[in-house]
Parts: sequence; structure tokens; C-alpha cells
Amino acid sequence: MSAEENVRVPGETRKLFALPGFKPLISTYAVNDIGDLLAMVALAVLVYDRTGSPYALAAMFAASKLVPSLIAPWLTAKLAPVRVGLSLPGLYFIQTGLFAALALLAANDAALGWLLLLASLDGLLAVTGRGITRGVMATLFDQGGLLRVGNAFVSVLNGWLMVSATAAAYLLIRATSPVTALWIDAGTFLFAAVVLTFMGQRLPAAELENEDEEEGGGTSGWARMREGIDHVWHHPNARRLVAGEGIAMTLGALVVPVEVVYAKESLGAGSAAYGLLLASWGAGSIIGATFFQRNHHRNIAMIVAGAAVVCGIGYLGLAAAPTIGVAIVFNVIGGAGNGAEWVAVVTALQEQVDSKFYARASGLLESITTAGPAVAYAGGAVLTAVSGPRITFLIGGLASVMVGLWWYLKPVTGPASPATDPSVEAT
Repeated sequence: MSAEENVRVPGETRKLFALPGFKPLISTYAVNDIGDLLAMVALAVLVYDRTGSPYALAAMFAASKLVPSLIAPWLTAKLAPVRVGLSLPGLYFIQTGLFAALALLAANDAALGWLLLLASLDGLLAVTGRGITRGVMATLFDQGGLLRVGNAFVSVLNGWLMVSATAAAYLLIRATSPVTALWIDAGTFLFAAVVLTFMGQRLPAAELENEDEEEGGGTSGWARMREGIDHVWHHPNARRLVAGEGIAMTLGALVVPVEVVYAKESLGAGSAAYGLLLASWGAGSIIGATFFQRNHHRNIAMIVAGAAVVCGIGYLGLAAAPTIGVAIVFNVIGGAGNGAEWVAVVTALQEQVDSKFYARASGLLESITTAGPAVAYAGGAVLTAVSGPRITFLIGGLASVMVGLWWYLKPVTGPASPATDPSVEAT
């Protein structure tokens, strides 16, 4: 279990790059993050252009997120004891092949079912890869006494990547085609796989217990998955973090498929307004992540609760915004809350579980916050058809505020209580 870092150290971010294997890990993480965003935009454009159906688009999101998130906890648990220099390159090589196949199928007008199948397989590997990556990063950061510093750095990087990659995807697809974007995505995974194969051998496993498990032996994946879920469940603070974030992310995601409708119909703005909303949310996320980076030494329970409330206020403002200008202001506010909330939740969760459960706890959070929104996409479309897009923002905002107040009244940090946890030996 990580000790809290209560003192800010000048130049502490630079210490991250002295951690063994961190440079190739963060480099490939950044490249793959760009590739994932590029692929998401390319597949959405490809499917909608091919079918003209929002239902096909919903099927694509469900295939790439919902189904994989149900299997990913098992695969994450299975791969967590394997050295990352072996596990991540293996995942990345497979994803290279999947995106190459997607590009070939798309270029030859293959049936939608084949695209959905490969998108589902990639979704499984993507969620698993994120869980493994977060696990090994937490292990590295914790060993160096830099857990909060490291998570803050990665969160700020994520914010910049989201803004830049989304813009790059838009420009690339306009200049070329979704098929070209898929080929480029395959190239990003090939690059990452090769770099980690040759430069990632100093990286440990995502979870370290004993020599046998570090080499991938020992307990089965299903047993390790159940053990990880039990560990989180029997730690009340960890349980509240995962449950609360799952609720907030699920109900907040109701707005995702209807933002373009909101921009054009509720605000009376053009299609360009949708792009402004996406960009302003990304800018807000960078602000929120930067806030955490500068204040990570403070009471993280209050940051978690306050950020959720701020995110909710942003949604509520969007529900009532009369013009695109007002909507952009509240979008920045909501994005800032979301940017601070996510990194604070991930960090607080890692501080509440034993270090040997870093990857499994992170993987469980990733799966829940991927599965819930996938279901919410369909719900948001139905809700908008019945009541209009503003009601989806209202529900998302109220949910986020309520979760924040719950976390405030029941703080999510403090001494963990492993005595009741069957997965932890009494000491």
C-alpha cells in the first residue's frame, strides 16, 4: 500500500524519468493514446458514412466497449504477474494485426459484422492494456515514492493528447480517409511493440508478489480476478471510489451521443459548435489535471469530492445554457472537474489497495467506467428522442453532484481495513 506523499518536492516530476524503464513506457503510452483516439474517430466516421444509421454507430460503440469490458478484468488479472516487457508488446503486436485487418476490410467494403468483431477484439486488448499500464506505472511510482506525482504527470499528458489527437484525427480524415487513419493506428501499435520489446526489459510486472507469479505462474486468471474484486469490495474506501466513479461516468455519458444534437438544436448553432464543445471540454480537462498536479499533496478525499461537484455544475450549466458562448464556459468548468476527478480517483484507489492489486484494481475501474458509458450511449439517444438533449445534461449533472456529496460525507481516504479482507493475510 502506498504511503501518502504529503510534501511537494521541487523538480519532483523530473525524478520520474530516472525510474527504470519509465522513458520507453511513457513514450509508447503517448503514441498508443494518440492511436486509440485516432481509431475511435476513424471507426465512427467509417461506420456512419457506410450505413448512415445512428443504430449502427451505437452497435460499434457497444462492440468496442461493452462486451470487451466484461472480459478484460480476467485478462488483466491473468497478465498482471507477467513482466511488462513481455505482456504489453504481445498485446500491441496483436493490435497491430487487428488494425491492419480493419484497414483492409474497410478498404474492400467488408460487411459491418466483420468490422464490429475486430473492433470488439481490439476493445478487449485496449482495456486490458490500460489496466496493465496503470498497474506497472503505479508500481514504478510507488517504489520511487512518486505515486501522486506520477499520476498527475500522466493525467496532464492525457489531457494534451486528447486535444491534439482529436484535432489531428479530424484533419487527417478530412485530408485522406478513415482507412488511412486505421493504417496509421496500426503503425502506432507496431512502433510501441518494437520499442518495448527492445527497451522495456527493465520494467517489472504490473503486480509483484513472488518469483513464480512474477513469471506468470501460480494462480489462474479467474481466481486472481475474483481475488482482486474481493480485495476492492472488502476495502470500503476503495469500494466507494469504484462505485461512485462508475455511477458518475455512466450517467455522465448519457450526453456523449447527443452532443451534436444539443449543439445544433438546443443552442441553434452550426456543426462547428460541436467541435468547439469537444475542444473546450478538452481544455477544461487540462486545467483540472494541472490543478491536481499542483495540489496533489493536499487532502485527496476533498479533491475527489470537490472535483465531482464541479463536473456536475458544468453539466447543469450546459442543461440551462441559452447560447453557445455560455455553453463553452460551462463545458470548460465540467471538463476541469472531470480532469481533476479522474486522476484523483485513480490515485486514491491505488492508495487504498495493496500494491500487489494495483493492476487488478485499476483494471476493474477501467472496465466499469467503460461498460457503464457503453450502455448509457443507447440510453442517452432514447432519452433525447423522448425529452430532448437538455434533460441528459441535467441527469448527468445531478448524478455527479450527488456522487461528490456522497464522497464528501463518506471520505474515500483514510486507513484501509484489510482485516476483513480474505485476500490479504493477517500480519
